[in-house]
Amino acid sequence: MFIAGRVRDSVNLAALGSKWQQKKQEDPIKKNDEELTAQQRELQRFQEQLKEQRENKSPEISAKLMAGGKLTQEEIEYLRKNDPQKLKEYEEIQQERASYKKQLKSCKSKEEVERLKMARMGRYMSQAKSIASDSAIPKGEKYKLMVKLLSEANGVAKEHIKFTRSLRYAQLPEEDEDAKKKGSTETEELPKENTELTDVASDGEASDELEQIKLMAEALAPSADAAPQGTGGDLDVKA
Repeated sequence: MFIAGRVRDSVNLAALGSKWQQKKQEDPIKKNDEELTAQQRELQRFQEQLKEQRENKSPEISAKLMAGGKLTQEEIEYLRKNDPQKLKEYEEIQQERASYKKQLKSCKSKEEVERLKMARMGRYMSQAKSIASDSAIPKGEKYKLMVKLLSEANGVAKEHIKFTRSLRYAQLPEEDEDAKKKGSTETEELPKENTELTDVASDGEASDELEQIKLMAEALAPSADAAPQGTGGDLDVKA
């Protein structure tokens, strides 16, 4: 009986010792504040800041959205847990891009593709001017609306560039022959959009439209750090 008790005590002591060693290995620099040197406290703060930066994906995601890019599944899940409103905006932006892609596929000529782009970019510019000049909208809300509009415009621009580099586009005739015979064009059946700016005849000019919207957004930014950077003419089709 005595031997059994000694064995049990030894096992318990060994277990406690093992837990203590494990705790030391897992948390080697955690001490009471009074035992920490200034250098150790600074190291702890630095490590905590790095951890926060690694976990905070919002700035990277925001930049991606403004550029009209598509998020990874991991980034979508991050927004689902941490910023449902931004996820909703992202979904709306992707719906806009998908709608434009569908319209591109229905075009019967390269001329019609250009007309579609002109109409869409004209609409974006009209909306941007309307937002900027509306005195009833607070400046902070104007900025948010302008950034979302810029995201939609960049997404559509990427989709347009993708399509014009595709085999499907290359096989389109310059003009719609059937429409010419009827004395009209299929583009007249496109959704009526504000085409105040009608000279969007090339990708370079489309970039100019995006740059104008970007500058308008920057003018409304609450601070210089919050202004969108490098998104106006970014037409990288990989995203």
